Amino acid sequence: MIALIDYENVNSKGLKGIENLSATDKIYLFHKENSTITISIHKKLETSKVSKEYICVKASTKNALDFQLVAKLGLLCADKSEEKYCIISNDGGFDAAIAFLSDYNISRYSNLGCAKSETHKIPTVEEVKKLLPEHADSAEEIAEIIDKFKTKQAINNNLMKKFKSEQVGKIYKTLKPLLKDKT
Repeated sequence: MIALIDYENVNSKGLKGIENLSATDKIYLFHKENSTITISIHKKLETSKVSKEYICVKASTKNALDFQLVAKLGLLCADKSEEKYCIISNDGGFDAAIAFLSDYNISRYSNLGCAKSETHKIPTVEEVKKLLPEHADSAEEIAEIIDKFKTKQAINNNLMKKFKSEQVGKIYKTLKPLLKDKT
């Protein structure tokens, strides 16, 4: 597994589960010059067997880190096409790149532990569009609801706020494959 971490977005929470990674895994930690890290997280990073590369993004333009992360992902995919790639970020903007590179095994997770165990995968807008083509215009909002809420009940309640009640039952039933890790 190769993980590209948007540290600006997930901070140390994105490193949760690093102790479960092995020497065959690799992380690229994208950070800004002024990023901070706690001593306890630093110790976990240093004692982890995972191969690490720190990439300091010095450009100050908006989304510079995101663009550099995606550029690195493209280079890695070209070099090692069979690898499993994970973007560690809560930023749904990466879903467009994941959809574009759909021939590769790329997913987005909120932390390394979820990526390693392949749980709590954040649904992409493309996955929602594929399941609900008739609601393609609302796919981004639906994906955000699934990502934001931990329970199926909360997801259903928030879908009720967005759609007519007679639509929600059908939408919820169709989305079930994306909700298997929810309680």
